[in-house]
Amino acid sequence: VIEGMILAGYTISASKGYLFIRPSYESSAVILEGELENARQAGYLGENILGSGFSFDIVVHRSGGRYICGEATALLNALMGKRPNPVKPPPYPTVKGLWDRPTVVNNVETLANIPPILQNGPDWYRNLAETKGSSGTKLFCVSGRVNNPGCFELPMGTRFSEILERHAGGMAQGYELKAFLPGGASTCFLTREHHNLEMDFDAVAAAGSRLGTGAIIVFDHKTCMLAAVLNLTEFFARESCGWCTPCREGLPYLRDLLWRIEHGEGREEFIPRIRSICKHLWNAYCALAPGAATPVEGLLTHFEDEVREHIVQKKCPFKC
Repeated sequence: VIEGMILAGYTISASKGYLFIRPSYESSAVILEGELENARQAGYLGENILGSGFSFDIVVHRSGGRYICGEATALLNALMGKRPNPVKPPPYPTVKGLWDRPTVVNNVETLANIPPILQNGPDWYRNLAETKGSSGTKLFCVSGRVNNPGCFELPMGTRFSEILERHAGGMAQGYELKAFLPGGASTCFLTREHHNLEMDFDAVAAAGSRLGTGAIIVFDHKTCMLAAVLNLTEFFARESCGWCTPCREGLPYLRDLLWRIEHGEGREEFIPRIRSICKHLWNAYCALAPGAATPVEGLLTHFEDEVREHIVQKKCPFKC
């Protein structure tokens, strides 16, 4: 990551880089700061790096902890000490970013790939992938009802079945696969029929979802999918910056409708109302609200019968 940032800084003639990290990852921040100091002592950071005339340094910045800071323009506002609200482009950060200067914002996974690509060439990197049209590797972070949750670097296009069975240790004893989110909380559910899906951007998109961050969340057959989506919606409603109306007003309303259905207060007309709210969330200022709408839309696409069962029985059928 550090070497990739140095190379990126050299490429665009930048003099400073920032590693933006959540405050809950304090141990990781301390490790990064230690490695940055090692790089300075070795002459790879600071003034006149290795006598090249190029000067560059990296600072670890602990964020305020809000999820919205994952959005590039909100992140830049946070770095400048402002309220972390998204800014609708144009201008884009590459034109006017941090302190009104051109700024490149990248995920550390992207930056970490730069050194091996430069060392071994683009063809080598491209051939690491399992599927045609894909390149390199991907970090798949698997959580949920599995025996071996963790983060695994695998060739892009590795099948979900291999990730689940070989690397994540399969489903926990007594549990069967019901669904999974392939790319984090803001992606659409995929189901058992996608068990053998190639996990690359094109294949996952063709299946109706997004690869996103590669954060795979696995749900078992005993999970109430409505309760799972309610949990996600509560998170997004809490993390909204409140800047735009669709997100500020729509997410709490959506959360309340889902809560009422889950707790036996649902009515048939709630379902079309939920669909309508999700549609309006796509008009929000940034990607947070559309991301929040996506798993809700997936719930109604794949598990509408479960939602209706809650309404008919006036309780959650998954609770004793």
